Amino acid sequence: MEWYYLDGEDRKGPFAEADLGGLVEAGEVGPDTLVWNEDMDDWVAAKESDTLVALVPSLKPKKAPPPPPGKKAPPAPGTGASGGTTASGGGSGPGSGPGAGSGAASMTFLGKAAQSMGGGWGGASKEELHPDSRKGIARLEVYGAALIIMLIIGISQVISLFLSFGAPVSAMTFVLILLNIALVFGLFYGGKQALNGEYTLVRVLFIVVLILSGLGVLGGLMVIGFAPLIGLISLASSGTSIWIAILGLQKIGAAERL
Repeated sequence: MEWYYLDGEDRKGPFAEADLGGLVEAGEVGPDTLVWNEDMDDWVAAKESDTLVALVPSLKPKKAPPPPPGKKAPPAPGTGASGGTTASGGGSGPGSGPGAGSGAASMTFLGKAAQSMGGGWGGASKEELHPDSRKGIARLEVYGAALIIMLIIGISQVISLFLSFGAPVSAMTFVLILLNIALVFGLFYGGKQALNGEYTLVRVLFIVVLILSGLGVLGGLMVIGFAPLIGLISLASSGTSIWIAILGLQKIGAAERL
């Protein structure tokens, strides 16, 4: 099993289990250093990993001596007055977790949507997209924005077809249906490219979504007087698409700065 640890803002590793004792003796890994392996869901302090403590017993925190009778117990070594673990050279401290050592913010709903709906990693390695990587989080969130817009387009198109069932399909409506289908496939492909750090296509498509959704908002305002349901659907889907597309463009900018 391979292990990683955080040294300030740097992730170190992978290291074999046989090397961990030497790292501890050299002072590179201490009880409060954040460690991770592929069987863990999150970074933990070395002293809190039963597996690691069993391999290197010196990581086990020492018990504080009991207080004299009638006196309050002093805080245990490595904790503050409130009982929380203090930071060490290994990067442990309040707010630590995946991405804490690299300064990454926690994953937003866009990244979680990508993980739940993505159905794969788009050719990028799972290690590269692990949530301890700020770049990995940004790529997942761009992908998630593309997936959410795809879902909005698909649902709104189905509802529109259902409401207009039986009515003659105009040439303009047919063109819009084809455009939406092309946009859905383009967003899926562009989102997959974003997972590998290619943002050109998805950026262009987010801008196209902004333009079309802006027109959708105007159309919804125009028809809401005589077709309230269709107008409200157009306003809701177009407004949400604008919001998600703006978030997606912001995430692309964040990813390119990393």
